[in-house]
Amino acid sequence: MYCMNCGQSLPDTAKFCMKCGTPQNSASSMESSNSVTVNTDALKSFVPAMCPNCNAHMKVDVSSKISRCEACGTECLVQDAIKTLNVRGNVQVGNATINVYGTNIDNLLQRVELMLADGDYRGAVSRCETILDSDPSNGNAYLYLLMANLECRRRSELASQRLFDQNKYFVKAIQFGDENLKTELQGYIKAIHSRCRNPHKGDEIYFGSINGQRIWWKVLDVRDNMACLLCSSSVACMPYHARGGSISWSKCSLRTWLNNDFINQYFTPEEREKILMCNNVTDRRNQVGDSTSDKVFLLSIDEAGYLFDSTRAICSAWWLRSPGITVRNGGINTYRASFVDFQGRIDSMGSFIYDDRIGVRPVMWVRIVPT
Repeated sequence: MYCMNCGQSLPDTAKFCMKCGTPQNSASSMESSNSVTVNTDALKSFVPAMCPNCNAHMKVDVSSKISRCEACGTECLVQDAIKTLNVRGNVQVGNATINVYGTNIDNLLQRVELMLADGDYRGAVSRCETILDSDPSNGNAYLYLLMANLECRRRSELASQRLFDQNKYFVKAIQFGDENLKTELQGYIKAIHSRCRNPHKGDEIYFGSINGQRIWWKVLDVRDNMACLLCSSSVACMPYHARGGSISWSKCSLRTWLNNDFINQYFTPEEREKILMCNNVTDRRNQVGDSTSDKVFLLSIDEAGYLFDSTRAICSAWWLRSPGITVRNGGINTYRASFVDFQGRIDSMGSFIYDDRIGVRPVMWVRIVPT
């Protein structure tokens, strides 16, 4: 129990306070001791607190801003009395959620929102963790962690992201969020699915999967219910051709792999039916090899140059289907194949066809059915 005068912790059998000498009433002491263990979640109006002046235990009405200590008569702020008691739990004071340490969670959430708007994702994560330390089931905190993870400055930007329904923060936000938050998040997921069914040029959509992970594609063009897709990142690093020697796109092993193993392993039968055959001609500058008909192919030097702005923000090198060009006389060098380097620049001289360090970004035309 605690001294009713000075708040000193005392044995339950104490008749006098060892600190100030005040006689102790066992019944009132027991009542005071019991007030400390009141379950804040079970009370609608009153929660346990402690007077900031004399440390006497008290109950405060959370609907009021001011409370009076019965022991010493001091008036104090309800928030200060709750903070002084230093127990765990959240209480509602007015329109704000206050934790027991005096932290205004609503203000913290507003600060996190401002940090996200400024692009301070690390700071936003730190503040969210502070909120979750005292309120581990705060759905909005998980929403903001999701936004920081996806680097979204505003909530509406979630609709333009890759599908995030398996993200751990999304799962937590759905688990702990209120109905409005759940509806909002599910709306973003529906918007992403809709975008993938009805893509526009410049969109990023998913199609196919590798080891359970969706394959994401940049939409390069849309016409007549067809979309041209460039894989957003390399699906593998492998040689242009498995053996050395002179080779063109029409006969290289990479073309064989794309139109057989790749297309058969990473797409469902329904998805494979949507992939269209495309006639690929040789470059105007690189008249070598035969024209081909492919379901999956690589961009040529000319095509990559035309789409340069769409492809330069990639941080790994990737093959083009065009042969290399000899620097000395500008002739064709079929011992090499051209590629885009890690800075997004086209290397027309190319690399040796057996180089297995260069990535593969497939291209395909698929049929879309507007809804």
